[in-house]
Amino acid sequence: MTPLRRASLLSMSAGSVELQLERGWRARVSMVAGDIGRFTLLPPEGWREPRTWALDPAGTFPLEGRRRDEVYAPDASAAATQDGAALVLSGASLRARIALEPFAVSWEQRDAQGAWQFCCGDRDESYAYATSARSGTLYHWQKRDPAHTATSASATRPDRSIWRAGACARASWMRSATTPRRATRCTSIGPSS
Repeated sequence: MTPLRRASLLSMSAGSVELQLERGWRARVSMVAGDIGRFTLLPPEGWREPRTWALDPAGTFPLEGRRRDEVYAPDASAAATQDGAALVLSGASLRARIALEPFAVSWEQRDAQGAWQFCCGDRDESYAYATSARSGTLYHWQKRDPAHTATSASATRPDRSIWRAGACARASWMRSATTPRRATRCTSIGPSS
């Protein structure tokens, strides 16, 4: 496993930021229509299949497919700026803060009062992305939400979240009319980590 720790700016335009990562990898962060964020990692040799047969927003389906980058074009109203050592890509209600070293993307949404609130992000302690040249596997780690940590008195690692099959389940104390107060753990949905 080889970490992708450093990024450098390749291009920055309205609605999109493209970065050069280590070992030839590239990352593209963009805002598409409707304040939807899109993050794309491109391998050094480019897309294995550069065309897609997904429906576009207009509902057309060309038999020859279309280029992957053309299906959802970046929103020109989203602004890309540099904020010290980080890059910021802002839409009306969603923004991405991109740290260059260690490379990590943090997504924030506007709340009802108009303030930015963290919604999800990459691990930023050491590295969030890694690749395996032998298998071609790409690894990605995200931050744990403090609200989703194990709180059981018997937990040996109280900071460890329970993540199964892409869903987060929180260990919590349950009180019922028939049983005394006890710690309850969520059941595993997929392979354990």
